[in-house]
Amino acid sequence: MFELKNNIPFVFSQLDDKFIAATYRLCLGIEPNILQLDKAFNWRNIEGSGTSARYSNYNFFLIKDPIVKPIYDLIKSSYLEMLENLEKSRESMFIQCWINIHRQNQQLMKHAHPYPMHGHITINTENTSTIYGKYDELEIPNKNGMLTLLGKPDVLHYVTPYEKAQGARVSIAFDLLPESWINKNQRWKDRFDDRIFIPFD
Repeated sequence: MFELKNNIPFVFSQLDDKFIAATYRLCLGIEPNILQLDKAFNWRNIEGSGTSARYSNYNFFLIKDPIVKPIYDLIKSSYLEMLENLEKSRESMFIQCWINIHRQNQQLMKHAHPYPMHGHITINTENTSTIYGKYDELEIPNKNGMLTLLGKPDVLHYVTPYEKAQGARVSIAFDLLPESWINKNQRWKDRFDDRIFIPFD
């Protein structure tokens, strides 16, 4: 569903409930292996958010598990819906994708993505919200299985702390990078070379 909120284009979609528990188990199961990877350059002096800090050194969609495909398909359909509503044409696109895992009293701090489209799927996020904006903040309560796609770069946002003593807050995040950006700007070529992007569209 496309919505314009605070001048930010959003598409909201829902992952089928039958995939949520399996995705949660998969994310927690691969966490120890991810934590063996090096942190991204811009995360080296930041504590916490271990799987997020290593986002540049793995891609969730390269995991060989059948649960990955419905998540990929949901992002693709949401992307096409965003293009239609923004009246933009399809173009060659790459995606990077990683997982965010937080435990009691942890949270994803304020940050922004410089990509033209980016988003996340909330897998286990009870009683947390994502807050968007610098001044006129927009709060969107997180719902398990909800995909949120933003059609605008550099939107500041953060996540409220996960307060439960048991389990973990889990989400899957992604950035979309047009091939045209890579070809015309060294900054984007360097980002492409420094991260694990794979073809998307």
